[in-house]
Amino acid sequence: MNGGTEYWAFLIVVSPWYTDFVSTQTLRNQACKLRKECADEITDELHRNFAEIAPRALNILSDLAENAESESVRLGATRDLLDRAGFRPIDIHEIVKQKSVEELNAQLVSLVGDDGARDANKCFQK
Repeated sequence: MNGGTEYWAFLIVVSPWYTDFVSTQTLRNQACKLRKECADEITDELHRNFAEIAPRALNILSDLAENAESESVRLGATRDLLDRAGFRPIDIHEIVKQKSVEELNAQLVSLVGDDGARDANKCFQK
Protein backbone atom coordinates (compact mmCIF):
# COMPACT_ATOMS: atom_id res chain seq x y z
CA MET A 1 0.00 0.00 0.00
CA ASN A 2 1.12 3.50 -0.62
CA GLY A 3 1.11 6.17 2.07
CA GLY A 4 -2.21 7.68 0.96
CA THR A 5 -4.09 4.40 1.20
CA GLU A 6 -2.60 3.62 4.61
CA TYR A 7 -3.59 7.06 5.85
CA TRP A 8 -7.22 6.58 4.77
CA ALA A 9 -7.33 3.06 6.20
CA PHE A 10 -6.03 4.45 9.52
CA LEU A 11 -8.67 7.21 9.51
CA ILE A 12 -11.47 4.72 8.86
CA VAL A 13 -10.36 2.35 11.64
CA VAL A 14 -10.00 5.06 14.29
CA SER A 15 -13.00 7.14 13.23
CA PRO A 16 -16.12 7.17 15.41
CA TRP A 17 -18.14 6.09 12.36
CA TYR A 18 -16.12 2.88 12.06
CA THR A 19 -16.40 2.19 15.80
CA ASP A 20 -20.18 2.73 15.63
CA PHE A 21 -20.38 0.48 12.56
CA VAL A 22 -18.44 -2.33 14.24
CA SER A 23 -20.50 -1.95 17.43
CA THR A 24 -23.72 -2.08 15.41
CA GLN A 25 -22.55 -5.16 13.53
CA THR A 26 -21.51 -6.84 16.78
CA LEU A 27 -24.89 -6.09 18.33
CA ARG A 28 -26.68 -7.41 15.25
CA ASN A 29 -24.64 -10.61 15.35
CA GLN A 30 -25.35 -11.07 19.05
CA ALA A 31 -29.07 -10.44 18.51
CA CYS A 32 -29.17 -12.95 15.65
CA LYS A 33 -27.39 -15.56 17.77
CA LEU A 34 -29.70 -14.94 20.72
CA ARG A 35 -32.78 -15.12 18.48
CA LYS A 36 -31.63 -18.52 17.16
CA GLU A 37 -30.90 -19.82 20.66
CA CYS A 38 -34.28 -18.68 21.99
CA ALA A 39 -36.42 -19.48 18.93
CA ASP A 40 -38.64 -21.97 20.75
CA GLU A 41 -39.24 -19.65 23.69
CA ILE A 42 -40.00 -16.75 21.34
CA THR A 43 -42.48 -18.87 19.38
CA ASP A 44 -44.20 -20.04 22.58
CA GLU A 45 -44.48 -16.48 23.87
CA LEU A 46 -45.90 -15.26 20.55
CA HIS A 47 -48.50 -18.03 20.60
CA ARG A 48 -49.50 -17.11 24.16
CA ASN A 49 -49.77 -13.43 23.22
CA PHE A 50 -51.89 -14.16 20.15
CA ALA A 51 -54.09 -16.54 22.13
CA GLU A 52 -54.74 -13.73 24.61
CA ILE A 53 -55.68 -11.12 22.00
CA ALA A 54 -57.57 -13.43 19.61
CA PRO A 55 -60.97 -13.12 21.36
CA ARG A 56 -60.79 -9.32 21.28
CA ALA A 57 -59.68 -9.36 17.64
CA LEU A 58 -62.60 -11.65 16.80
CA ASN A 59 -65.02 -9.27 18.54
CA ILE A 60 -63.62 -6.31 16.59
CA LEU A 61 -63.82 -8.20 13.31
CA SER A 62 -67.40 -9.30 14.08
CA ASP A 63 -68.35 -5.73 14.95
CA LEU A 64 -66.88 -4.48 11.68
CA ALA A 65 -68.72 -7.15 9.72
CA GLU A 66 -72.02 -6.09 11.26
CA ASN A 67 -71.69 -2.36 11.89
CA ALA A 68 -69.08 -0.76 9.65
CA GLU A 69 -70.42 2.11 7.57
CA SER A 70 -68.39 1.11 4.53
CA GLU A 71 -69.78 -1.78 2.53
CA SER A 72 -66.28 -2.83 1.48
CA VAL A 73 -65.15 -2.96 5.13
CA ARG A 74 -68.17 -5.11 6.05
CA LEU A 75 -67.47 -7.40 3.09
CA GLY A 76 -63.75 -7.69 3.95
CA ALA A 77 -64.47 -8.43 7.61
CA THR A 78 -67.07 -11.04 6.66
CA ARG A 79 -64.63 -12.70 4.27
CA ASP A 80 -61.92 -12.74 6.93
CA LEU A 81 -64.28 -14.29 9.47
CA LEU A 82 -65.39 -17.00 7.05
CA ASP A 83 -61.81 -17.64 5.96
CA ARG A 84 -60.59 -18.08 9.53
CA ALA A 85 -63.54 -20.36 10.26
CA GLY A 86 -62.37 -22.64 7.45
CA PHE A 87 -64.92 -21.58 4.84
CA ARG A 88 -62.56 -20.06 2.33
CA PRO A 89 -63.35 -20.21 -1.38
CA ILE A 90 -61.98 -23.10 -3.37
CA ASP A 91 -58.82 -22.18 -5.23
CA ILE A 92 -59.07 -23.08 -8.91
CA HIS A 93 -55.76 -24.95 -8.58
CA GLU A 94 -57.25 -27.20 -5.91
CA ILE A 95 -59.87 -28.61 -8.27
CA VAL A 96 -58.40 -31.75 -9.77
CA LYS A 97 -60.50 -33.87 -12.06
CA GLN A 98 -59.13 -37.28 -12.89
CA LYS A 99 -59.16 -37.87 -16.64
CA SER A 100 -58.64 -41.09 -18.48
CA VAL A 101 -55.81 -41.49 -21.00
CA GLU A 102 -58.40 -41.38 -23.79
CA GLU A 103 -59.81 -38.08 -22.51
CA LEU A 104 -56.32 -36.59 -22.26
CA ASN A 105 -55.45 -37.75 -25.79
CA ALA A 106 -58.68 -36.28 -27.15
CA GLN A 107 -57.93 -32.97 -25.44
CA LEU A 108 -54.39 -33.01 -26.85
CA VAL A 109 -55.68 -33.66 -30.38
CA SER A 110 -58.16 -30.80 -30.02
CA LEU A 111 -55.33 -28.47 -29.03
CA VAL A 112 -52.56 -29.44 -31.46
CA GLY A 113 -54.19 -31.69 -34.06
CA ASP A 114 -53.46 -35.34 -34.90
CA ASP A 115 -49.87 -34.77 -36.04
CA GLY A 116 -49.00 -32.62 -33.03
CA ALA A 117 -50.54 -35.14 -30.67
CA ARG A 118 -48.58 -37.97 -32.29
CA ASP A 119 -45.34 -35.97 -31.95
CA ALA A 120 -46.10 -35.09 -28.33
CA ASN A 121 -46.85 -38.70 -27.45
CA LYS A 122 -43.51 -39.78 -28.95
CA CYS A 123 -41.74 -37.46 -26.51
CA PHE A 124 -43.28 -39.25 -23.54
CA GLN A 125 -42.69 -42.81 -24.74
CA LYS A 126 -39.59 -44.59 -23.52
